[in-house]
Amino acid sequence: MWTRKRTRIAGRILQDDWIVHRDGLPVGRVRLDYRENPGRNVWLWFKQTVPGTHGEADTLDEALEAVRKAVLSG
Repeated sequence: MWTRKRTRIAGRILQDDWIVHRDGLPVGRVRLDYRENPGRNVWLWFKQTVPGTHGEADTLDEALEAVRKAVLSG
């Protein structure tokens, strides 16, 4: 089962930032990139399992799907 939870760092919940879980285990992260692309919404995604990988997507849904595909492909 795939779920997502808001990213929390040092007790602070981050906006537009999610930890992706598969069967209750964290496997990736997606976040909206404000600093690198002002005026353009770019979602950055990261696969946090070995081998790690990352990329960009235009929407949150596309970023979540990219994480799922990356995790399932190994």
